[in-house]
Amino acid sequence: DTAVASIEKIQDTARSHGHFFFVEVMGRRSGFLAAHAALGVRANCLIVPESPWSLDSLTPFIVESGIAIVSEGAWCPDLGSDSGRGPGGRLGGVAEKIVATLAASTSTKDIAGVKLRAVTLGHVLRGGCPSASDRILARRFAKQAADLVCEGKSGLCVKINDKVSYVSIDQVELGRKFLNAMDLYELSTILPALK
Repeated sequence: DTAVASIEKIQDTARSHGHFFFVEVMGRRSGFLAAHAALGVRANCLIVPESPWSLDSLTPFIVESGIAIVSEGAWCPDLGSDSGRGPGGRLGGVAEKIVATLAASTSTKDIAGVKLRAVTLGHVLRGGCPSASDRILARRFAKQAADLVCEGKSGLCVKINDKVSYVSIDQVELGRKFLNAMDLYELSTILPALK
């Protein structure tokens, strides 16, 4: 919700000034937040780490008064070396790098008249007011946790599938979740697909 509200304000500026914005959102090496934001604002383009892309693949989507959503973990060889990025290294800066590289490129005649801008939302996305459903879910989790404590149970994690329940803490999946090929295929029917 915070990402969509922020990006909608950027879209207003894109429309009023005729600029194309690359808006970078957090997410490390997962494009979930970027994908949800792109769908929420009807972006022209989505750039995520799970899908290979190049600067040339972006140019058909760059139009006046447009917007691309970029996940901070997305990178392509056209932007230079990826060393120092990733675990223990800094992610982010992708939107700025895309704009700088496109501006310096001599092979971007298709977008010559379009003014490119980069915006990084970053930690702004961690803030904001919880929605009503967020608050209700938090109360449901709190009740389940309190019930477990009263029953003398520990080492558990509250979860939700169809209903609020719990699982042993050692069964909690600690791995990352990524967009898979089917997610990206379904998104491609709604957003322009990168080729």
